[in-house]
Amino acid sequence: MGLSGWAGAQGDEAGKFQLTGLAPGEYRVIALRTLRRDMNSGTAALERALAAGQKVEVGQNGLQNVTLEVTELP
Repeated sequence: MGLSGWAGAQGDEAGKFQLTGLAPGEYRVIALRTLRRDMNSGTAALERALAAGQKVEVGQNGLQNVTLEVTELP
């Protein structure tokens, strides 16, 4: 699993975020406390987190409300 084609969004004060313009398909979603620290953990750590991420199926013109838990990277 590579990191190509990934998207990120910063949450608001309530932790809510929105991604738009996604093509229909299956996605893996993770929540990270801080992107900078987690990116410094290396690509392999992010790939492990994505492999364990929550699967979300997006349909044509679909809207999903998803509750995520914070993923701690090793």
